Amino acid sequence: MNLNTLLVQPDSLRFKLLGIIGRDKEKKEKIIRYLSANEWKIVDVESELLPIRKELDAGGIEDTLELVAKVKD
Repeated sequence: MNLNTLLVQPDSLRFKLLGIIGRDKEKKEKIIRYLSANEWKIVDVESELLPIRKELDAGGIEDTLELVAKVKD
């Protein structure tokens, strides 16, 4: 299956997250270069979501929509 076909499928979602895993570093870098050229951005999920998780655990996020907005930002 073509990578473009896979990327178009979740177009209706609020946001997309694609995890790239595997042992072949060259293949992963090729995919990352392709995605970067197509306006995707690289995000360190752990460093971005950990503060939101702490805020959620502390009761600082009131509802699901607020959570979704923070994740999307």
